[in-house]
Amino acid sequence: MNTNWLKSGRAVWRYLDGGENTFDGMKEFSRLAGQLGFEYKRGVEGSGEAFGPKVKNARELVDYSNQQKVGLWVWKHSKDLRTAEARENFFGLCQRVGFIGAKIDFF
Repeated sequence: MNTNWLKSGRAVWRYLDGGENTFDGMKEFSRLAGQLGFEYKRGVEGSGEAFGPKVKNARELVDYSNQQKVGLWVWKHSKDLRTAEARENFFGLCQRVGFIGAKIDFF
């Protein structure tokens, strides 16, 4: 099995580390991750509200994080991904927005 696409690394995570769950708070964590030399930021918290009408903000956050040399992850509850269509929509959107990965929770 080819696993060359897997990349380990360190991440900051607002949920554990504190901080505001706002757009500016997420940008701040990306900045701090970059300063620390961390590879990732566990990005969009809560219910994955970077989607829908806020996709523009998600792209802006991904672009900002990339400028800091930090890959951005998104969180999603597994109950929202129970159908093939939901998974295709979610992962397609992740790819278009530019998220580096997804943390699927509560299996």
